Amino acid sequence: MVPGTVQIVNRVERNIGCEAPGRGENDIILVPQPTNDPSDPLNWNKLRKEYHFWLLWIWGFIATVSVNWVGPVWTQLTINLNTTFSLLNVSSALGYLFLGIGCVLLQPNAMKIGRRPVYIFGTLLNVIGFIVGGIQDTVEQFFGVSVLTGLGAALVDSLVQISTTDIFFAHQKGTRLSLLVFTLYAGSYLGPAAAGYIAKSQG
Repeated sequence: MVPGTVQIVNRVERNIGCEAPGRGENDIILVPQPTNDPSDPLNWNKLRKEYHFWLLWIWGFIATVSVNWVGPVWTQLTINLNTTFSLLNVSSALGYLFLGIGCVLLQPNAMKIGRRPVYIFGTLLNVIGFIVGGIQDTVEQFFGVSVLTGLGAALVDSLVQISTTDIFFAHQKGTRLSLLVFTLYAGSYLGPAAAGYIAKSQG
């Protein structure tokens, strides 16, 4: 077997009279092997796994939108905030800067203290950013919005994938991770499109 790969199909071994350990259903070998602990995420029932995954998917979509939505409304923001495109470029750069910083700071803490507190923290940062964004009237406040939403959304690039691979086996991960990649693109492209329509219709 090629180093770095795992065997997930047991058919060959069965045909030659050998059995690979840890078989699942339909000749699939479960990798990693679940424990006997009922609280092990790998032992969750299908409904709980699906709920967990789609909650992460929706969270990731909203977090991605929170960082990428602003482009189509810059002209309106220069008027509302009495600012320039150059300063709005700075605000965008701050958002992406703290998106990267958040990956470095939050992901290790999630591995140490648990994922739930870090997800709650990221969600609170985004909510505060949305509230400030709704009442902002200066470009400096918009800088703060970019910092908060960038930091809060960092988990979509660092932790959501780990939370997904925790509950699925090797033969299931490809589809789930592909869906997570889709939500990154969906949030990045649909968010600005929606923002443009809203800005055009409501000003």
